[in-house]
Amino acid sequence: MKRINSTIKKLRRTEFIVLAAILIGGSLFVYNTWKKNKSSQRDEVLQIARTAKASLPLYLLEDLTATANDTLNPSYKILKERLISLASTNPQVSFAYLFTQKEGRIYFYADSELESSQDYSPPGQEFSEAQEEDRQPFIDGKERITDPLTDRWGTWITIYIPVVEKNGKVSSVFGMDFDAKSWSSSILHDVFKSVILVLLALLVWYFQYRIVIKNRSLKKMFEATIKADKDLQISEARTRSITDSA
Repeated sequence: MKRINSTIKKLRRTEFIVLAAILIGGSLFVYNTWKKNKSSQRDEVLQIARTAKASLPLYLLEDLTATANDTLNPSYKILKERLISLASTNPQVSFAYLFTQKEGRIYFYADSELESSQDYSPPGQEFSEAQEEDRQPFIDGKERITDPLTDRWGTWITIYIPVVEKNGKVSSVFGMDFDAKSWSSSILHDVFKSVILVLLALLVWYFQYRIVIKNRSLKKMFEATIKADKDLQISEARTRSITDSA
């Protein structure tokens, strides 16, 4: 009997070790899925922004001053058309623009909005909602992907690609905005699928555990029946012995 109880305890310990392994492994799997998907998304949008920047005739910026006077400049019109084309041909892009920094303030060269749009930023308009991370490319000259941030245009994931001159100075920055909702929904979609897989593994463990518990119960009932039969046989044998002796 002690051996049976010891075996049962070992089986229970094994089952709960398996459960712990599923929970820990599942959590790591979900986290790695989220991390991998986020990294993949960042690489994808960064490549889109790099390609878009490379397609722009940025040498035309030399003709611009980031003031209202640029509206009459042919170079502005060419850049404006290119930015509009970039945003309209890529469904992931919500906004594309070029800006520069003067005396610590940021001003637009051009953006991808039509002039009839309420979100249109004319050349020379100050980017008054600019935060430290919007100015960072001018400081370190590095590409940057922001966390979701909210301004008067909405909530965006923004990619900044510095435009570096031959002397190594950042003269302007090319920016592309991606809707944060589409970014998040794509990540959540893959995370949701990984969570479903973990839940399925838990369900398999649960049903298997229930089967094991039921088998143990049947085994105990069977052992109890055998023991009762043996006790009955022993009792009958004693009764016959007493009867025979009498």
